[in-house]
Amino acid sequence: MYFENFPTIKYLFEPATRGSPDVSVLLTDITKNVRFKKEIIDNITLYDFYFMKEGETYEVISEKLYGTPVYHWILMLINDAYDWRSDVPLESRTFNEYIIDKYGSLATAQAQIHHYVDSKGFIVDQNNLDENNQLDASPVTTYEWEEDLNETKRKIKVVSLEMIDTIAKNFKDLM
Repeated sequence: MYFENFPTIKYLFEPATRGSPDVSVLLTDITKNVRFKKEIIDNITLYDFYFMKEGETYEVISEKLYGTPVYHWILMLINDAYDWRSDVPLESRTFNEYIIDKYGSLATAQAQIHHYVDSKGFIVDQNNLDENNQLDASPVTTYEWEEDLNETKRKIKVVSLEMIDTIAKNFKDLM
């Protein structure tokens, strides 16, 4: 897995005192890390896109694509996903609970206007009226906005089966 290649450090909890030895433990050195180069991640020829289905996690996708869940960390790194809870799309039930918790009710979020978009999809100021004193834009509710944010997390980058072992080996060599 991700941390098994990290070096360890001896951490001194209590220095020796008269009659007692040092109290120390070996810890994983999480200050050392390796990142993918931005140019590599942005190079579209190195990966494909995958659309996460309801309830899927990076471990499930790794198992589906590579036959093992252990490469989930590679998928998370190339997608700038560092939190397994907030960087994946919420399931429908959990999403609705989140909306209720944040806005009080689904009805409130569905009635509250978050912003307006014009016919080209650009966000516009509600004070931009046309010559007839009409707003030439459509409202986007808070619910729709939150739903769009959640749905954008479904499209993730994945590397080919041929490349996954090479990436894991390079990571191990760099550590």
